[in-house]
Amino acid sequence: MSPENTIPTPATPDVCTYAVLIDGAEIPGKFQLVSLSVSHELNRIPFAELHLLDGQASTGTFEASDDELFAPGKSIEIQLGYRATNDKVFSGLVVKQGIRIRKNGSFLAVECRGNAVRMTRGVKSRYFADMKDSDVMEEIIGAYGLQCDIKATAPDATTVVQYESTDWDFLLCRAEANGMVVAVADDSVKVAPPDTSASPAVTVRFGATVLELDAEMDARVQESGVKATSWNPADQALVESEASEPSTTGNGNISTDDLAGVLGGE
Repeated sequence: MSPENTIPTPATPDVCTYAVLIDGAEIPGKFQLVSLSVSHELNRIPFAELHLLDGQASTGTFEASDDELFAPGKSIEIQLGYRATNDKVFSGLVVKQGIRIRKNGSFLAVECRGNAVRMTRGVKSRYFADMKDSDVMEEIIGAYGLQCDIKATAPDATTVVQYESTDWDFLLCRAEANGMVVAVADDSVKVAPPDTSASPAVTVRFGATVLELDAEMDARVQESGVKATSWNPADQALVESEASEPSTTGNGNISTDDLAGVLGGE
C-alpha cells in the first residue's frame, strides 16, 4: 500500500482516546465531554475549546460551570491518541467559559489559549536601543517565562520603537519585517523564516487520507512585483530593494505572473 494512503499512528487507529488534565489531574468521569477542538497556526496563539454536557433544567443548575475546575486561569493539558496511547497536543490556560442552551440540550463551552496569551494583554510604548530585532524578540518572549528559538537577524545593532501595541503584536511586526514567522508550541516560541525545503512531516492524498480541505487562489492579492524604498540616515541616501520570485513550486498550474495579470496594474 502506498504510504500516501495511510497516516502513521503510534497505535492501531480504531479506538480514539483522549485525556484532559486540569492542574495536572485528569477531569472526573462525571463530566461528559461532547467535543473538543485544538488549533495550531503560524502567527497565532494555540487555541482549544471543549464542550461538556451541563445544566439540569429541573433545578436550574449548571454543575460543571459552578465547579472551580473549569474556572479561568486554570492550567489545562489535552492529550489525544489511540488505544490509550496518547500524546500531548495542547497545553495552556482556561481563559473563558460560557453556558449554551439549545433545543437539543445545554452544555458548557470552555475556551483555552496557549500560555503565550499573556503577551496579548496591555499596550506598551517603549524603545530598544542598540539591539538586533532577534535580541528584541528574545527579550520580549523571555519576560513571560517562555523558551525561545529565534534566528539571528541583521543589522548588528539598531533602535526599534514599540508604540501603543501589545507585546504579541509587536513580536509579529518584528518577525514580519525580517521575513520570518512565529510558531508557538506549549511554553516555547520559535521565530524563523519559512523553510520550504524541509522534508514533509506527512504526505496526504485526496481520496485516501484527506477528509476536508479548502484551497483557493485569488487574483486580487497577487502583485506583479514588489519594490521597497527607505531612507538610510547614516549614508544620507535612498535604499531600494526589489522582491524576487518565490522558489516554491507545486502550488498549481497558474504562474504568479499570470495571476497578477488578471486585474492588470502595477
